[in-house]
Amino acid sequence: MLTAYCAQLSRSQLLDAFTQKSTPSFTRLDLPCKQTLWSFGSGDCVFGYWGQARYPNNPPDFIVISQIDARDLFAWIATYAPVASPISQWAQVFDQQMFSGLTSEIVIPNWSKAGALWTGAVLGEAISRAGAKFNSNAFSVGAATACFTYPVARSIGLWGNRISINQLSEKIEKTTNLIHALPRRLTSIELRPVWDILVALTSSVSSDKSKSKFVDNEGGGILLRACTELLEFGSISASALNALSKGIPIGDGIHNLPNLTAEQRVDLFDQAVDALLRSHGTAWELSRSCSEFIIAYLASRIQGGGNKNFELIRNLVDKYPLVGVWYGIHLALGQFSYWGNEFGGLGRLIQKEINFPLHIVEQPKSDLVMEELEAIVPLAGSSLLPSFRGAAAKLISIQLFPGVSISYAMQGLRGEIDVGEAQTNLDLLDKSRIIDELDESLNRLWNLRQSLSASAGQKDRRPPDQTSTTNPSNGRRELGGGTRSRGRNRGPGGKLL
Repeated sequence: MLTAYCAQLSRSQLLDAFTQKSTPSFTRLDLPCKQTLWSFGSGDCVFGYWGQARYPNNPPDFIVISQIDARDLFAWIATYAPVASPISQWAQVFDQQMFSGLTSEIVIPNWSKAGALWTGAVLGEAISRAGAKFNSNAFSVGAATACFTYPVARSIGLWGNRISINQLSEKIEKTTNLIHALPRRLTSIELRPVWDILVALTSSVSSDKSKSKFVDNEGGGILLRACTELLEFGSISASALNALSKGIPIGDGIHNLPNLTAEQRVDLFDQAVDALLRSHGTAWELSRSCSEFIIAYLASRIQGGGNKNFELIRNLVDKYPLVGVWYGIHLALGQFSYWGNEFGGLGRLIQKEINFPLHIVEQPKSDLVMEELEAIVPLAGSSLLPSFRGAAAKLISIQLFPGVSISYAMQGLRGEIDVGEAQTNLDLLDKSRIIDELDESLNRLWNLRQSLSASAGQKDRRPPDQTSTTNPSNGRRELGGGTRSRGRNRGPGGKLL
């Protein structure tokens, strides 16, 4: 049971409390409480302390707000009581429903059997964000808190179904837009199907009726079925593998994966990569999602695992970032319940980061709540973020819900390139696609010049160009002095990656 001392205040009373012109009247309240505690008028909030009322010597431990007026309330505080703004930097912010349901001082995350999977998803997103330049030894664990999957994992562990994925996605998108963060290879929309599958696994869906709701859906359904089998039995059934590989030209050896040698598994992996690179047509999205899943699955099941097998997908994650996310998940699926020395212990450190308990009676660890950020940014304009002082010099941490936050790099906010997020603008714009388009344009121009020269009866006076060559078989002009492999990456020995 939690004991709180609360005072419901109007805006004018709140201003008087901040300036100590009057003393609020505090009432003891024992939580949890089933009935509606307060009826909020416009601009009302609850100002309170844990254990005993310590006004005026201490700022409030928490405030309870109405989500309807949250932005207006924070904007009013910033305008008329700037000494108290940002108030969410030192007071926990709750809505009434969440506050009345609090049962203890400590909330410990619990994901049932899926805790290691959420860790893998965060690690996989971190891998995909860094792309081919990912280095586990140089990777900062704090950067995991900047992954979109991180707050989702925290929310599911702390609050379960009390907070929906829709609410989280909406707040993540809104916060990212307010921050004007740099573009990412993965958006929350692209990650949403993965989150839905992990939520279903976390919920331990047990009845056949509940499972069929997901399994009967194309794409996401078969992926959930495969994940469920891996989580429960450590392998994927033949029927699920048939559904996954339908329309994907890959050998039958995938059905006998446990008995294959490492070399045979690598051959299967190459076939799956080639299928992904060639995939097209009306079933593209389903084929692509299943191909990404199978590639990550095969890479995680080749002898060695962890860093060693990551080299197989390193050059894929720039163009297909979900391969990296699924790889992180597959490393845990059916293989272990908690992370050990994989990636030099990075997985273990990330699991520790998402698993820390929420201490309700402590001050918040984040810099702002999203609603206060939403209120302050229009007031301060572009001057807020460069001058804002958070707990970390180069990061701003935004709380979406109590205990659930996401971080953004401050250097990105100032318009500088964040190397860990997007190494260069060309990376974000898909460098290979740009080169292909330039190549085609140059070919058309060169062919037009030859045609005009021939029609005018002139000799070819093309100046020397050491950066390009002409393919004698078709007269095509190639960039870089030779032919290029389009969209394929090869490793040592010419093996397809």
